[in-house]
Amino acid sequence: MTDINPIAGQVPSDIKDTTKYKWFACVCDGEVADIQVFSINSERTIAVFSSNPIIIPIEPDDAAIGDLYVDGVFTEPS
Repeated sequence: MTDINPIAGQVPSDIKDTTKYKWFACVCDGEVADIQVFSINSERTIAVFSSNPIIIPIEPDDAAIGDLYVDGVFTEPS
């Protein structure tokens, strides 16, 4: 698979500085399918990616941040 990265020219020169950025490899079926890099200021996103998330395709109104996911169903917490 080849993706064109239109923002390649906008990559910060210090992108490999791990005191400023957190890197994640997205592995699918034993193969690195993507690499995500986040500023250390993106605390919630880093917490999500650090927690072995389950990725579930949804429709726009299927779930909201904070909902629970149990047995394949999204529900609002009580």
